[in-house]
Amino acid sequence: MGGRLLGLTSGGTLVDDPRGGSPMSAPPQEGKLGLLAQAAGQAFALQVCHSRAGFYIGTRDDEGLPFSRESAEYWGTEGEAAAALAGGAWTQRREP
Repeated sequence: MGGRLLGLTSGGTLVDDPRGGSPMSAPPQEGKLGLLAQAAGQAFALQVCHSRAGFYIGTRDDEGLPFSRESAEYWGTEGEAAAALAGGAWTQRREP
């Protein structure tokens, strides 16, 4: 089952991201919340997500759908993205 990749406009409105995507099974990182998700009024934990562009650090909503892409970077593998998340070796996006 594929999922929709959603993005946020500067006004905090969710929009479909044309790159598509699918839910990943990587668990959220405890205690670390997405800043862009928080700016949109949500408290979703950071986790590794995936789109056609690659793996990235982002958040998912309560239904498991992608909510925000928090990292500026994309990685080629889930493991690389997970290591970046765990080690803090990634760049926080300032705008959706």
